[in-house]
Amino acid sequence: MIKGLVYPSLIYLVGMPSCGKSTLGQMLAPAIGYSFVDTDTLLVEKHGLTVAEFIESRGEADFRKEEAEVLKSTFEMKQTVVACGGGTPCFLDGIDQMNRNGQTIYLQIELELLVIRLAGTDENPRPLLPRGDKKLVRSELEKLFFGRKSCYEKAQTLAVIVDNIDSNLTNLLNALKNYTL
Repeated sequence: MIKGLVYPSLIYLVGMPSCGKSTLGQMLAPAIGYSFVDTDTLLVEKHGLTVAEFIESRGEADFRKEEAEVLKSTFEMKQTVVACGGGTPCFLDGIDQMNRNGQTIYLQIELELLVIRLAGTDENPRPLLPRGDKKLVRSELEKLFFGRKSCYEKAQTLAVIVDNIDSNLTNLLNALKNYTL
C-alpha cells in the first residue's frame, strides 16, 4: 500500500475487452491493500456458465440484465478493485451507477494493440468478437470501440494502456493517485 494516500472504497476498471482490466486489477489490488473481483467471474460463479455459454443459451439481453445485477452486488463491497466486463458500463446505466458508488478508471488502449491481442488466438474467446482473421477482428473492434467510446469517457479517471505491464501498473497507480480523496 502506498503510504499517505486515501483511496475510494470501490475502484472500477472499465474499457474494451482485452485491455487488461482483470490482469491490472489483480496487480493493483494488493499494491494498495484491497481485494479484487471480476464481474465476469462473479457471473460465471453464480450461473455455472461461461459468459459465452450464458449469451448463447439466454441471449445478450438477458446477459446484460444479469450483468447489471452482478454490478449492483459490488456496491456494498469495501476496499475492492472491480474489473468490469467490457460492456458493463455501457448498458442499463452502468457507468453512472459505478460513478455514484466508487471511482471509475477507463483503461484506454490503442485499437492496434487490441487487434494484436485478439487476432489469431483462441485463448479467452470474447463472445461478441470474432477470432482469427486480423481484418475481421479490426473491423468488429472498431464498431465495438466507437459504439462504446462515449460511455467509457464518462469514467472519472483515465489510464493509458501500453504494451508493457509494469508501465501499465504505474499508469494506473498514477491515475489513482491523481484522483485520491
